[in-house]
Amino acid sequence: MCMIRAPNNGSSELVCSLALLARFVGSRLTPLFVAILLVGGCATDWQKDRSHFKTVQTELRVESQTEGKVFVDNRYVGTTPLKVPLEYQQQVDKKVRNVSYWETNPGTALLLTVGSLGLYLPFSAIPVETQSEYSAQDVFKNNVFSVKVEAEGCEQWQESVTCQGENTIVLKPVLQRATGQ
Repeated sequence: MCMIRAPNNGSSELVCSLALLARFVGSRLTPLFVAILLVGGCATDWQKDRSHFKTVQTELRVESQTEGKVFVDNRYVGTTPLKVPLEYQQQVDKKVRNVSYWETNPGTALLLTVGSLGLYLPFSAIPVETQSEYSAQDVFKNNVFSVKVEAEGCEQWQESVTCQGENTIVLKPVLQRATGQ
């Protein structure tokens, strides 16, 4: 019994019995089979395909001791205490690579190789499927918001909020009494 791992980042593992395979394939093709798996021809390198922006949300919580009206980018959103989602864009990169059935369906590739008495073996390492991977980047747009709180008899409180992928941002404005009142 022998374990063979396809060396492409440890993502797939092929376990086979070389003795059983040699019985069906023939002793001359067994070294070829082992060489194809170990050379790493099962997949191409990752290539950057494209980038796009997706909409993400951060929850804004505004908590003040004095009840006040909350405005986000000069749009009324409610009174304190308040929870409101802020939507903005985050860049996502897409990478692709071509992989063989030894990467995506090792059982099927082994079955086809054994079933065809080794005839499928040379073709099995040819990349035939596309594998994609998405990764979020630390690039944002439309992620700066102006938050304003107004309460009767108090001075207006205002702050700029920059979202960068957080789940929640908590603001605790302290509203000062207006002078002369």
